[in-house]
Amino acid sequence: MIQKLMTHFKALTDPRAERARSCSLEEILLLTISAVVSNAFDRTAIADFGATNPEWLRKYLPYAKDTCSHEVPGKVFGAIDPGAFERCFTDQVSHMLGLEGCPATIDAIGCHRELACKIGGKDAAMCLPSRATSRSSWNRCRRCSA
Repeated sequence: MIQKLMTHFKALTDPRAERARSCSLEEILLLTISAVVSNAFDRTAIADFGATNPEWLRKYLPYAKDTCSHEVPGKVFGAIDPGAFERCFTDQVSHMLGLEGCPATIDAIGCHRELACKIGGKDAAMCLPSRATSRSSWNRCRRCSA
């Protein structure tokens, strides 16, 4: 499952100079995603997750030079093209979800058109929040949900 997750991020380009790569981009992505899923929401908590779980992380990637310091993920994510990362992540989410015939809800923060279309394409029953601020936006919502 982890290898399948990581294949969706192959399209990302590592923004760092070759000499500045103490950890691979894949290692940084796996560390960060795993840490955030485990409730680590700042760079120190992400680094702590890596420091306390190196054996688990090495099941999937080498981490030859140990896990990276707390500064590395922040610098890398600050330099990665956010649109490219979002496309990779959305693609990963849509492929990982087995939603055929299942109800799906998304809150306003996760309500991205591309993701909603992919979930809808999986024949899921969706409940998406909308804010119809005008008659035309309300009509668009009605057409999409029909």
